[in-house]
Amino acid sequence: MNSTEFKSTTPRLRHAIAAAILLGAGGAASADEVNLSLKYSCPFPLIGTHVITANVASDMPAEMGLGVETGAFPIDVDTSVPNDARVGLKLVGSATIEGTAITTNQVKLSDGSALQIQVPLNVPQSPIPDTAGEFFVPASGATPADLVLNVAGPASISVGALQLNMIARTANGAIAPAPIGQFTSNCTQPAGQANTLHSFVVVEGSTDPEPEPDLPADIDVAAEAAGVNFGNVQFGTTKQQTVTVANVGDLDLLVNNVSITGADAGSFTASSNCSTVAGGASCDITVTFIAEGEGTKNAVLTIASNDEDEPAIEVALTGSITEIPLAEIEVQESADFGETLLGTPTAQTITISNTGDAALDVKSVTVAGANAGDFTANSSCSIVAAGASCNVVVNFAPAAEGARSAELVIVSNNGKEDSTATVALSGVGKVEVEEPTDPTDPTDPVDPILIDIAFDLAGLTHVGPKGNELSLVGRIDSKLDLLSGNFTADLVLNNTTAHIPVIDRFLNATAHVEFVSVGQATGSLVDGKLTANSKTLIKLPKVTVKLFGLNVKIGGGDKCQTSQVVDINLTSVEGENFGPASGGNVEGLYDLPKLQNCGLLTSVLSSFMAGPNNPIALTLSPAQ
Repeated sequence: MNSTEFKSTTPRLRHAIAAAILLGAGGAASADEVNLSLKYSCPFPLIGTHVITANVASDMPAEMGLGVETGAFPIDVDTSVPNDARVGLKLVGSATIEGTAITTNQVKLSDGSALQIQVPLNVPQSPIPDTAGEFFVPASGATPADLVLNVAGPASISVGALQLNMIARTANGAIAPAPIGQFTSNCTQPAGQANTLHSFVVVEGSTDPEPEPDLPADIDVAAEAAGVNFGNVQFGTTKQQTVTVANVGDLDLLVNNVSITGADAGSFTASSNCSTVAGGASCDITVTFIAEGEGTKNAVLTIASNDEDEPAIEVALTGSITEIPLAEIEVQESADFGETLLGTPTAQTITISNTGDAALDVKSVTVAGANAGDFTANSSCSIVAAGASCNVVVNFAPAAEGARSAELVIVSNNGKEDSTATVALSGVGKVEVEEPTDPTDPTDPVDPILIDIAFDLAGLTHVGPKGNELSLVGRIDSKLDLLSGNFTADLVLNNTTAHIPVIDRFLNATAHVEFVSVGQATGSLVDGKLTANSKTLIKLPKVTVKLFGLNVKIGGGDKCQTSQVVDINLTSVEGENFGPASGGNVEGLYDLPKLQNCGLLTSVLSSFMAGPNNPIALTLSPAQ
C-alpha cells in the first residue's frame, strides 16, 4: 500500500497562528512583521492604579493552514513603567523587578466563533533606574504548541486581559518589604483602543499525490497506522475529523462499506461520500466523536473496498471526555483584626484564589453586617485567570469600644452559577494603649517599616451659614508604615484671616485665625486611597474693623477659641490616586463648634463662624 494523506479538522497547524497572544509570535515562513502598542490600567500597591504601555513586535504569516497544530512561537514585549511606580519601588529600596505575566486573548474565526487562549510570559530580572522618568521592562514567552484553527476564511488575533505577578528585590537580592516586594496586578484595557494584533486568512492546503500510471485500484489511508485521536473534548459537545481515502491506482476503487465497531462504537459516527473513486481521485469520510459519559473512548473505523491487497483497512479511533471548565473561588473563612485603638486603622490582605479551570469573574466586593461602617474594602479583583489570585485590602477602624463584626461579601461566577462567598470580619475597639511588648518576647509583632514623607498643603475651607472663605496654607511631616499603610503626622497650618459681617451689610470685620493641633494626625494610605483625621482648636486672637481709616480691635483674645476640639476627616478625591511621591487632592466636611471667651461679640462671631458640614478641599504636594 502506498502512503497518502490523512486530513484532520483539529490537530495540526504548523504555521504561525496564535503568534502573539500577549503579544506576538514569530518564526513562520513568508511572515510579515506586525506591531501593536496597547495601554493597560494596572492597580499597584501603595501608589494605586496607573497606566502602562506594552509595545509588541512579531512576525506572522498572511495565511494560516486549516486543521494543523501551530507549534510554539516566541514572543517579545517591551513594557513602559511610569515614574510613580518607579518611585514606589524605590521607597522600599528595590533595585530590580522580575516575575511572570499571563494574558487571555482571542482568535476570532470567520463563522463568528472564537478561541480563548492564555499565554504565559517570563519577565527577567531588570534594573530599576535611580533617575526620574519611565523605564522599560522586557518580557518573553511562547504561544501554545497545540493550537488548531478549524474554520476556513478570514480570521484575526486580538489581545485581552493581562495579569502581572511581580517580585521586587533589594540590591542584595532579598525580596523587598511588603506590600511592594511581591504583588499581583490584574490589568484592564482602557476603552477605545484597537486591540487586534493581526488579521489573516485560514486556508485549506492541497497535497493530493499524482497517481502512477497503469496501476490497479489501490486504496491508501494514511491514518491507518497512526489512527485518529480526537484529543480532549468537552462533555456535551462533538468534534469532527476527516479521513481521506485515496485511489493511487488507475482503475476505479469501489468502497463497499464504512462501519464503526468496538467497545465504544456508540461514541463515534461516520458519514461518507465514498462509493466509486476514480484513479488518482479521493473521497472523504467524516468521523464524529460524541463526548457523552466520561473517560477515554475507543473504537475502530473499518473501510472495505475492492483493493485486492487490502480489502479492509482498520483505523483506530480514540477520544477523551473532559468536564466543562468552571471557575472555583477559594477564600479564607474569617479575618480577625484583634484589638485596635479608636482612630488608628489597621489593615489585612485577603486573597481570592481561582482553583478552577475557567476565568473567575469577581462581580462585586462589599462589606455588610452589624458594624459594616467600621470596615472598608479596597479590591483589585475583576477577572481572575484559572490558577491565579487577587487581593482585597480590608481596613478596620473601630468607631466604638468593644467587639465589632461584619462580613466581606464576594459575588462571582463560582461554579455553574453566580454565587456569594463571605469572610467573617471581627475586631475589638480599644481606647487605652496596651503596655509595650516585652522586647525579649519571641511573639513580638514584626517591626514597622517607616519612611518620612513631607507635603506642602494649600486650599480653601468655607465656614458658617454664609460660607465665609478661609485660605489655608501649611505643611505635613508624616511617618508612613509601608507594611500596614498607616501613618502619623505633624500638621502645621499657617495663620489666616476671614472676613465676616459684624453688623449685617453695614460693618465687616477681619478675624485673625490661628490653628492649634491637638495631638498628631492619623490615617492610612492603601493602593492610592488616602484617609486622614486631625484634631485642632481654632482660635481668634484678634477681630478688627476699619473705622476712620484705623484698624480697631472689637473682639477676640488669647482665650477666644472654639468651645470644643474640631474633628476633621479627609479622604482623597474619588477617582484620583494619592501617591507618596506625587501627593494629590483631599476633601471632607467638618462641624465647627461655637466660639467662647471672645468678649462682647462672642455670640455674633459664633453665629457667622460656627455650624455643621463645613467643606474643606486641599492639595498636598511634595515638600520643597
